[in-house]
Amino acid sequence: DIRAEMNENNFVYTAIGTDNPNNSKSFLPDRYLERISYENRVYIYGVTDCFTLIRDYFRNNYNVFLPSNIDRSFGWWYMGRDLYLDSFSDYGFAETRDYIKKDDVLLFKFDSGTPSHSAIYMGDGMMLHHMLGRFSCIEPYDGAYKMNLVGVLRYGQ
Repeated sequence: DIRAEMNENNFVYTAIGTDNPNNSKSFLPDRYLERISYENRVYIYGVTDCFTLIRDYFRNNYNVFLPSNIDRSFGWWYMGRDLYLDSFSDYGFAETRDYIKKDDVLLFKFDSGTPSHSAIYMGDGMMLHHMLGRFSCIEPYDGAYKMNLVGVLRYGQ
């Protein structure tokens, strides 16, 4: 079941789901996605989104295998779940209060009670991320991103 949906901000996204419309999960094997570029990915929730960008980045650069089958039905951030803190600690990531450095995972809270977006800090004030309704990109870590930063995860600390 592949469907296009529009959220309250009029962003169109594609959801790959099961027979239960409340679940949005990917059924594409990892081998289809592991070698695609980090930039200019089309946003498909559960297939190519901010979580999968981080998963692919750390797999390719650090040989860290974050699972692709973490239950993350669309809207989990509205249900009080913290996908990042709940999941990443099992794979060698820890929250840090130090200065942000290259390859740290930045956590943002925009419109919910828990972090709903993430990025990878690339150094020199730039971050790699994949925002809902946009292509993945490297852009400045400034403005609204700095104001909405709520956590930083570091691998191998």
